[in-house]
Amino acid sequence: MNLAPVRACYDAVDFFTVALKKASMRRGKPATCHEGCHHCCREPVWTERAEVAAMVDTIVLEKDREELRARTQVWWGTFQQIGGLDMPGPLEKGKSSLNAYRAANLGCPFLVDRRCISYAWRPIGCRLHIAVGPVAYCADDAKRSRQRFMESPEAERTTLLCAHGELCEFAPRALFQYDHLGIWAKELLLGDQTRSRSGQDTLIHSTDP
Repeated sequence: MNLAPVRACYDAVDFFTVALKKASMRRGKPATCHEGCHHCCREPVWTERAEVAAMVDTIVLEKDREELRARTQVWWGTFQQIGGLDMPGPLEKGKSSLNAYRAANLGCPFLVDRRCISYAWRPIGCRLHIAVGPVAYCADDAKRSRQRFMESPEAERTTLLCAHGELCEFAPRALFQYDHLGIWAKELLLGDQTRSRSGQDTLIHSTDP
């Protein structure tokens, strides 16, 4: 796999998040996320397929890949049991799969001993998910809805367009496919191409605004 487009995409996002953290710090709201904090790793993450392909591709040791396959198989089994295939997507107003997902303790397949084994290649959704409220609000399901995150909607939109532009530099016509991180891991590692209802495919041209 050519990792350059994904890396360029992440560099654009990381440049934005560094500035966002500095601005939030000046307002007295520093990030409360820290190494080993893994509570958001048992929440649904929708990613572009290439992002998960990069995560899988950079796991080079066969032993680690086999363990990842096993965790992905467990994730897939639990995901089906809780009706994950029919859960609403992130943009469906008034609907959320967060509570059911967290209640199932459905940890990300890439999470091992409270750490992401592919942290340098974690998806955009993870990179932009930066809490400023107490860590306890992430840890406790009953308090989760009270957590607050760093936000700059307009700047974030511009950053995402820039990130997509980096990918389009390598492909004038790019098909972006979004679904659960685990759905793509399952396809790439187990060969099962079942998609969820919340999956979405979008064709973007490099000339699109």
